[in-house]
Amino acid sequence: MIRLWCRLAVVPLAVLAFASLRSVAVQRAVTPAAGHAAARATGEAAVPAVAGTPWRLVYSTDFPVDTPLGSFSGCTVATYTCTGLPKALQSQWWAYPEGWPDTATEWHHKVGGYYSPSTTVWIAGGAMNIRLWRGTGSVHSAAVLPKAAIGRTYGKYVETFRIADPVLGYKSAHMLWAMRKPTHGTAHEIDFPEAGWGTPIVGFVHHGGHRSRFPAGVAFNRKWHTTVIEWTPRRLSLYCDGRLIGSINGNVADVPMRWVLQNETQTDGLATPPPHSSSTMQIRYVAYYKWAG
Repeated sequence: MIRLWCRLAVVPLAVLAFASLRSVAVQRAVTPAAGHAAARATGEAAVPAVAGTPWRLVYSTDFPVDTPLGSFSGCTVATYTCTGLPKALQSQWWAYPEGWPDTATEWHHKVGGYYSPSTTVWIAGGAMNIRLWRGTGSVHSAAVLPKAAIGRTYGKYVETFRIADPVLGYKSAHMLWAMRKPTHGTAHEIDFPEAGWGTPIVGFVHHGGHRSRFPAGVAFNRKWHTTVIEWTPRRLSLYCDGRLIGSINGNVADVPMRWVLQNETQTDGLATPPPHSSSTMQIRYVAYYKWAG
């Protein structure tokens, strides 16, 4: 994934030049079937209850405030602020700035993308909609960050999501990413959920020179799924729809991380977004719990 702990901690990058955006009509994503209260209940119900585990809720949302396409603009590193957002949301969300390369571009794939939150992200109908799209050139990607979960050591990270219209060639790698170089041998990257849209979801934990892989047993598809990352000083556990899919003891991250909901061009070489295509992820619940142990 994109190596950003130095880039983001030191100084803002100049906006990278890339091909001018085509005018593309925004497709109407399917409105989530459940309302705000039901979305919250669904998300919380999938959070495993562990007796005696000291979690404390810091932030959660079922996206009650709408904001149109174009609002995720003016996103800067210096303040972790997107000035185009309404005040109610500026304190809650940030996005990678316009023009940053996505992973496929950094890896010099034939087709890659650039982050373009102003042309990909909006909130409506109780969901954050992330519509990745391609004209004939680069993909327009999006990585959004709950600000309450930036710079946290340990915690529980919950999200409920689906792909409204899966198209192969687009992917997600929602991750915890170290904000500084971690202690030798400990996890510096926790990717979950990760996969190409329309394909089976996997969790990856990078620690030292190793990468542990945990299949979730479900795919990025039209069904709603809830994933949970539980990160404590001694253990890291991954859950999907209330079911434990894998865990590691020891070698867990011991430095502050940021939670990045990263969506971009597929990087495994198995699929490329077709020209003039688009695909939309919907997220209807997000929560961050502090470790209070």
